[in-house]
Amino acid sequence: MKRTRGFTLLEIMIVVAIIGMLAAVVAVSYQHHIIYAQRTRVQSDFQSLKDAIEMFKLQKHRLPASLDELVASKFLEKPPLDPWGHAYVFATTGSTYSLLSYGADGIPGGTDENADITPDNVDSLLAGNG
Repeated sequence: MKRTRGFTLLEIMIVVAIIGMLAAVVAVSYQHHIIYAQRTRVQSDFQSLKDAIEMFKLQKHRLPASLDELVASKFLEKPPLDPWGHAYVFATTGSTYSLLSYGADGIPGGTDENADITPDNVDSLLAGNG
């Protein structure tokens, strides 16, 4: 009778533990890249919105009352949603305006991936300072 050599239970458990640790490292790194990509998209959307607002202002000699007005005036195809599926916040005081994304949770405030994103802080968030 020929005896075949196989792996012991301990060897299999060690290999499974190593694979689990490697998977955890990859998952953390992947999550960081996802957050970075989402914030980069917000930065791009802000620039597109700023361009549309400035074109509207040049043509109409005033700021739009809402992002929907940019759509109605054909400066935007549709109001963009942030990467988490929430509408961007647009506010105007008549002579100035602000743009805002509430981040992953969609509510004001927050830290890390839930941090509010504005044109003023998006660069520092992308650099990892926020």
